[in-house]
Amino acid sequence: MYAKYKQLLQIEAGFAMKHAKQKINGVVDVELAGNHEQARRELQSLSDSMTFSNPFVWIMYKFEAYKDEAQPIRTMRDFRIHCSKEGDICTKRFAFVNERLALKGQQSLMDADYYNDNILLDTLLEERSLQELVRDPEFINLWQMHEYNTVDKRIAKWEGYSTTT
Repeated sequence: MYAKYKQLLQIEAGFAMKHAKQKINGVVDVELAGNHEQARRELQSLSDSMTFSNPFVWIMYKFEAYKDEAQPIRTMRDFRIHCSKEGDICTKRFAFVNERLALKGQQSLMDADYYNDNILLDTLLEERSLQELVRDPEFINLWQMHEYNTVDKRIAKWEGYSTTT
């Protein structure tokens, strides 16, 4: 799925570049604008369909899907950086996991002394506190409520969640 996402992202970026150049030159190409909008809709639709039943699936997806990228997400440091963009869905997921860890008296994923920057993400999943969290039915129910959220049949993943950590 990530390969398809990357392909659509490249197509959308190409249309965006051409569209921007035309705007600068005062040219309006209705067909190009339509193609650009269609590419944006397809990209958003694919992005919306990418859901993760629990944080382990999400973390392993990030680890595997980005491993051959210019900026892979392999270590805790990489993951923290990826999950630090204000308002981003991954930032919300990350904050939610941290919030639930705190409620259980566990270390935050932001604690670099406990979760060393160089820990590989696949190793992170061996952490007892995370395993316990994922086995907690209340946690999973809340995670899935946010992950599969819809509003008036529109996909609204994590829209109702605001980061508090």
